[in-house]
Amino acid sequence: MRGLHRQTGCGPFGDITADFEPAAEFAFVNRASEAEVPAAYAEFAGLRFRAEMAGIAARAVLVGGRFHEVDSSRRGCELAVRAAVRRLRADLGLPRVAVPGDVPELVRLRRVLLTAMNGGPITSGWESAYAAVLERRIGTEGFVAFVLDGAQGLAAAGIGTITEGLPSPSNPAGINGTLLGMATDPRERRRGHARRIVEALMVWFRAEGAARIDLNATTEGEGLYRSFGFTPPPFPALTWRRVTS
Repeated sequence: MRGLHRQTGCGPFGDITADFEPAAEFAFVNRASEAEVPAAYAEFAGLRFRAEMAGIAARAVLVGGRFHEVDSSRRGCELAVRAAVRRLRADLGLPRVAVPGDVPELVRLRRVLLTAMNGGPITSGWESAYAAVLERRIGTEGFVAFVLDGAQGLAAAGIGTITEGLPSPSNPAGINGTLLGMATDPRERRRGHARRIVEALMVWFRAEGAARIDLNATTEGEGLYRSFGFTPPPFPALTWRRVTS
């Protein structure tokens, strides 16, 4: 599977070819020659494969590539690795971590979710602010958005956030998670996309050390969340909302 990033004019260049093999856990093997991918870039590619393939039990085998004396860079290598793993996840039907380029589709899916929760059309005017927050938060600590690629844009998405609360006997570190923004394109429903998104989020929450995860479920999605162990809170959950005109 080839990963290629080429920017017109001057800019980062990366071109790698990798095979992916089943394995009990992630591993990286470099079989590319020094001329194809210099050792320093191959080592960096291995680190990027590990980061991009979180949650995938497979071995990434670097088998070739092209190196440009002037334009090749770590950034180009990173983007090439991301392109290769993105294709792998799409082929396997696995979620990937969202990137800034996904923001317009995440806004669209958010509108799908809010419309469903509202039972009908919703007001506009919030989209630009929502997009700005996503652009600022994607790639930062304590925030992740997992997405699944569909035939026409994103098929599904879900967001996880981590906050530091006050320690308690049941949560000594005080680390809380929130699962939100779960939405599936109406054209892509009944294919298990939401379950795969939640599975990826639960792996991420555990890795972040969350001892508690909260969410608001729709009637349609409640059964899915219960299958992952979510239950109603032991005490009444109340919410205060500012009334806007």
